[in-house]
Amino acid sequence: MEPEVYDEHASLERDHWWFVGRRAIVDAVLTRHLPPAADRRILDVGCGTGGMLPLLSTFGLVRGIEAEPLAVEHCRSAFGEFEVRLGSIPSEVPADGSIDVVTAFDVIEHIEDDLAALRSFREALRPGGAVVVTVPALGWLWSDHDVVNGHQRRYTRRRLIDVAQRAGFLVEHVSYFNTALLPIVAAARLAHRLRTRPVAPHSDFTMPPAWANSALTRVMGSERGIVSRTGLPVGVSLVAVLTR
Repeated sequence: MEPEVYDEHASLERDHWWFVGRRAIVDAVLTRHLPPAADRRILDVGCGTGGMLPLLSTFGLVRGIEAEPLAVEHCRSAFGEFEVRLGSIPSEVPADGSIDVVTAFDVIEHIEDDLAALRSFREALRPGGAVVVTVPALGWLWSDHDVVNGHQRRYTRRRLIDVAQRAGFLVEHVSYFNTALLPIVAAARLAHRLRTRPVAPHSDFTMPPAWANSALTRVMGSERGIVSRTGLPVGVSLVAVLTR
Protein backbone atom coordinates (compact mmCIF):
# COMPACT_ATOMS: atom_id res chain seq x y z
CA MET A 1 0.00 0.00 0.00
CA GLU A 2 1.01 3.59 -0.54
CA PRO A 3 2.14 5.79 2.40
CA GLU A 4 -0.98 7.95 2.14
CA VAL A 5 -3.11 4.87 2.90
CA TYR A 6 -1.42 4.61 6.28
CA ASP A 7 -1.87 8.33 6.86
CA GLU A 8 -5.59 7.93 6.16
CA HIS A 9 -5.85 4.91 8.46
CA ALA A 10 -4.02 6.76 11.25
CA SER A 11 -6.50 9.63 10.93
CA LEU A 12 -9.43 7.22 11.14
CA GLU A 13 -7.85 5.42 14.10
CA ARG A 14 -7.57 8.73 15.93
CA ASP A 15 -11.09 10.05 15.30
CA HIS A 16 -13.50 7.40 13.93
CA TRP A 17 -16.20 6.34 16.39
CA TRP A 18 -15.37 2.64 16.17
CA PHE A 19 -11.71 3.10 17.08
CA VAL A 20 -12.48 5.64 19.79
CA GLY A 21 -15.18 3.36 21.22
CA ARG A 22 -12.86 0.35 21.13
CA ARG A 23 -10.19 2.30 23.02
CA ALA A 24 -12.74 3.15 25.72
CA ILE A 25 -13.70 -0.50 26.07
CA VAL A 26 -10.10 -1.75 26.10
CA ASP A 27 -9.23 0.91 28.69
CA ALA A 28 -12.03 -0.33 30.96
CA VAL A 29 -11.07 -4.00 30.49
CA LEU A 30 -7.39 -3.35 31.23
CA THR A 31 -8.22 -1.20 34.26
CA ARG A 32 -10.40 -3.95 35.72
CA HIS A 33 -8.27 -6.99 34.92
CA LEU A 34 -4.67 -5.77 35.26
CA PRO A 35 -3.44 -4.82 38.75
CA PRO A 36 -1.42 -1.57 38.92
CA ALA A 37 2.25 -2.08 37.93
CA ALA A 38 4.42 0.77 36.69
CA ASP A 39 7.11 -1.57 35.34
CA ARG A 40 4.74 -3.90 33.46
CA ARG A 41 6.20 -4.94 30.08
CA ILE A 42 3.60 -4.77 27.32
CA LEU A 43 4.01 -5.95 23.72
CA ASP A 44 1.39 -4.73 21.24
CA VAL A 45 1.40 -7.31 18.44
CA GLY A 46 0.26 -6.08 15.03
CA CYS A 47 0.30 -2.50 16.28
CA GLY A 48 -0.49 -1.06 12.83
CA THR A 49 -0.09 2.72 12.74
CA GLY A 50 0.25 2.82 16.54
CA GLY A 51 -3.09 4.21 17.65
CA MET A 52 -3.26 2.00 20.76
CA LEU A 53 0.29 2.70 21.99
CA PRO A 54 -0.47 5.89 24.00
CA LEU A 55 -3.34 4.18 25.84
CA LEU A 56 -1.26 1.08 26.57
CA SER A 57 1.57 3.23 27.92
CA THR A 58 -0.66 4.22 30.85
CA PHE A 59 -0.59 0.56 31.95
CA GLY A 60 3.15 -0.11 31.64
CA LEU A 61 6.20 0.04 29.40
CA VAL A 62 4.93 -0.62 25.89
CA ARG A 63 6.60 -1.58 22.65
CA GLY A 64 5.19 -2.83 19.37
CA ILE A 65 5.78 -5.30 16.57
CA GLU A 66 4.24 -4.88 13.12
CA ALA A 67 4.62 -6.81 9.85
CA GLU A 68 4.06 -3.93 7.41
CA PRO A 69 7.17 -1.77 6.85
CA LEU A 70 5.25 1.43 6.02
CA ALA A 71 3.13 1.03 9.15
CA VAL A 72 6.32 0.68 11.21
CA GLU A 73 7.67 3.86 9.61
CA HIS A 74 4.46 5.67 10.48
CA CYS A 75 4.66 4.48 14.10
CA ARG A 76 8.23 5.64 14.43
CA SER A 77 7.35 9.03 12.97
CA ALA A 78 4.15 9.62 14.94
CA PHE A 79 5.07 7.82 18.17
CA GLY A 80 8.83 8.04 18.39
CA GLU A 81 8.78 7.57 22.15
CA PHE A 82 7.82 3.91 21.69
CA GLU A 83 9.99 1.14 20.31
CA VAL A 84 8.29 -0.45 17.29
CA ARG A 85 10.08 -3.08 15.28
CA LEU A 86 9.36 -4.85 12.03
CA GLY A 87 8.47 -8.52 12.39
CA SER A 88 6.08 -11.09 10.95
CA ILE A 89 3.42 -12.69 13.13
CA PRO A 90 3.62 -15.28 14.59
CA SER A 91 7.12 -16.34 13.51
CA GLU A 92 8.97 -13.27 14.82
CA VAL A 93 7.07 -12.69 18.06
CA PRO A 94 9.79 -12.95 20.77
CA ALA A 95 9.66 -16.32 22.54
CA ASP A 96 11.79 -15.41 25.54
CA GLY A 97 9.07 -15.37 28.20
CA SER A 98 9.90 -11.80 29.21
CA ILE A 99 6.59 -10.05 28.52
CA ASP A 100 3.93 -9.36 31.15
CA VAL A 101 1.08 -8.53 28.76
CA VAL A 102 0.66 -9.21 25.04
CA THR A 103 -2.08 -7.25 23.28
CA ALA A 104 -3.47 -7.99 19.82
CA PHE A 105 -6.31 -5.72 18.76
CA ASP A 106 -8.11 -7.06 15.69
CA VAL A 107 -5.06 -9.02 14.61
CA ILE A 108 -5.56 -12.79 14.83
CA GLU A 109 -8.50 -12.78 12.42
CA HIS A 110 -5.96 -11.78 9.73
CA ILE A 111 -3.70 -14.77 10.42
CA GLU A 112 -4.41 -18.07 8.69
CA ASP A 113 -3.26 -20.12 11.70
CA ASP A 114 -4.73 -18.28 14.68
CA LEU A 115 -3.78 -21.17 16.99
CA ALA A 116 -0.10 -20.72 16.09
CA ALA A 117 -0.44 -16.99 16.68
CA LEU A 118 -1.89 -17.47 20.15
CA ARG A 119 0.77 -20.04 20.99
CA SER A 120 3.46 -17.55 20.00
CA PHE A 121 1.87 -14.96 22.31
CA ARG A 122 1.97 -17.53 25.14
CA GLU A 123 5.66 -18.20 24.52
CA ALA A 124 6.34 -14.47 24.79
CA LEU A 125 4.74 -14.29 28.25
CA ARG A 126 6.22 -14.83 31.66
CA PRO A 127 4.28 -17.32 33.84
CA GLY A 128 1.18 -15.55 35.10
CA GLY A 129 1.21 -13.10 32.20
CA ALA A 130 -1.86 -12.12 30.19
CA VAL A 131 -2.98 -11.72 26.61
CA VAL A 132 -5.72 -9.23 25.70
CA VAL A 133 -7.29 -9.64 22.28
CA THR A 134 -10.16 -8.15 20.31
CA VAL A 135 -11.65 -9.82 17.23
CA PRO A 136 -14.63 -9.33 14.90
CA ALA A 137 -17.61 -11.48 15.88
CA LEU A 138 -20.39 -13.53 14.30
CA GLY A 139 -19.78 -15.24 10.98
CA TRP A 140 -23.19 -14.22 9.67
CA LEU A 141 -21.97 -10.61 9.69
CA TRP A 142 -19.31 -11.47 7.08
CA SER A 143 -19.17 -8.76 4.42
CA ASP A 144 -17.01 -6.93 1.92
CA HIS A 145 -15.46 -5.15 4.90
CA ASP A 146 -13.93 -8.45 6.00
CA VAL A 147 -12.71 -9.24 2.50
CA VAL A 148 -11.16 -5.81 1.92
CA ASN A 149 -9.41 -5.96 5.30
CA GLY A 150 -7.99 -9.43 4.75
CA HIS A 151 -9.92 -11.26 7.44
CA GLN A 152 -9.72 -15.04 7.55
CA ARG A 153 -12.72 -15.46 9.87
CA ARG A 154 -15.07 -13.90 12.38
CA TYR A 155 -15.47 -15.45 15.83
CA THR A 156 -18.16 -16.61 18.18
CA ARG A 157 -17.52 -16.56 21.91
CA ARG A 158 -17.22 -20.35 21.87
CA ARG A 159 -14.76 -20.38 18.96
CA LEU A 160 -12.51 -17.80 20.62
CA ILE A 161 -12.54 -19.66 23.92
CA ASP A 162 -11.80 -22.94 22.15
CA VAL A 163 -8.75 -21.70 20.25
CA ALA A 164 -7.45 -19.90 23.36
CA GLN A 165 -7.72 -23.05 25.46
CA ARG A 166 -6.05 -25.17 22.77
CA ALA A 167 -3.19 -22.66 22.82
CA GLY A 168 -2.78 -23.33 26.56
CA PHE A 169 -4.50 -20.29 28.06
CA LEU A 170 -6.90 -19.92 30.93
CA VAL A 171 -9.80 -17.70 29.87
CA GLU A 172 -10.16 -15.06 32.56
CA HIS A 173 -12.76 -12.88 30.85
CA VAL A 174 -14.54 -12.77 27.50
CA SER A 175 -17.34 -10.53 26.28
CA TYR A 176 -19.00 -9.33 23.14
CA PHE A 177 -19.07 -5.57 22.59
CA ASN A 178 -20.54 -3.05 20.14
CA THR A 179 -23.87 -4.60 21.09
CA ALA A 180 -26.16 -1.58 20.91
CA LEU A 181 -25.22 -1.01 17.27
CA LEU A 182 -25.56 -4.67 16.24
CA PRO A 183 -29.07 -4.19 14.74
CA ILE A 184 -27.81 -1.33 12.55
CA VAL A 185 -24.77 -3.30 11.40
CA ALA A 186 -26.89 -6.39 10.71
CA ALA A 187 -29.41 -4.34 8.71
CA ALA A 188 -26.62 -2.81 6.63
CA ARG A 189 -25.16 -6.26 5.90
CA LEU A 190 -28.59 -7.57 4.86
CA ALA A 191 -29.30 -4.55 2.67
CA HIS A 192 -25.98 -5.05 0.89
CA ARG A 193 -26.77 -8.71 0.21
CA LEU A 194 -30.18 -7.83 -1.20
CA ARG A 195 -28.85 -5.32 -3.71
CA THR A 196 -29.49 -6.36 -7.28
CA ARG A 197 -26.81 -4.08 -8.76
CA PRO A 198 -23.18 -5.03 -8.06
CA VAL A 199 -21.22 -2.72 -5.77
CA ALA A 200 -17.43 -2.65 -5.57
CA PRO A 201 -16.07 -4.19 -2.34
CA HIS A 202 -15.41 -1.54 0.28
CA SER A 203 -14.47 -1.08 3.92
CA ASP A 204 -16.91 0.17 6.55
CA PHE A 205 -14.28 2.59 7.84
CA THR A 206 -15.33 5.89 6.34
CA MET A 207 -15.72 8.99 8.46
CA PRO A 208 -19.38 9.90 9.04
CA PRO A 209 -20.58 13.48 9.65
CA ALA A 210 -19.30 14.95 12.92
CA TRP A 211 -22.67 14.76 14.68
CA ALA A 212 -23.11 11.09 13.78
CA ASN A 213 -19.53 10.24 14.69
CA SER A 214 -19.98 11.85 18.10
CA ALA A 215 -23.27 10.04 18.75
CA LEU A 216 -21.92 6.65 17.68
CA THR A 217 -18.82 7.16 19.85
CA ARG A 218 -21.03 7.77 22.90
CA VAL A 219 -23.22 4.74 22.18
CA MET A 220 -20.32 2.33 21.77
CA GLY A 221 -18.31 3.77 24.66
CA SER A 222 -21.31 3.47 26.99
CA GLU A 223 -20.83 -0.30 27.02
CA ARG A 224 -17.40 -0.17 28.64
CA GLY A 225 -18.57 -0.74 32.22
CA ILE A 226 -20.63 -3.84 31.61
CA VAL A 227 -18.17 -5.28 29.06
CA SER A 228 -15.34 -5.08 31.60
CA ARG A 229 -17.42 -6.61 34.41
CA THR A 230 -20.10 -9.18 33.58
CA GLY A 231 -19.91 -8.98 29.80
CA LEU A 232 -22.50 -8.80 27.02
CA PRO A 233 -24.10 -11.86 25.35
CA VAL A 234 -23.83 -10.73 21.72
CA GLY A 235 -22.20 -8.00 19.67
CA VAL A 236 -20.23 -7.06 16.58
CA SER A 237 -16.87 -7.73 18.27
CA LEU A 238 -15.32 -9.74 21.11
CA VAL A 239 -12.72 -8.91 23.75
CA ALA A 240 -10.93 -11.52 25.85
CA VAL A 241 -8.39 -11.62 28.67
CA LEU A 242 -6.33 -14.82 28.63
CA THR A 243 -3.74 -15.85 31.23
CA ARG A 244 -0.76 -18.17 31.14
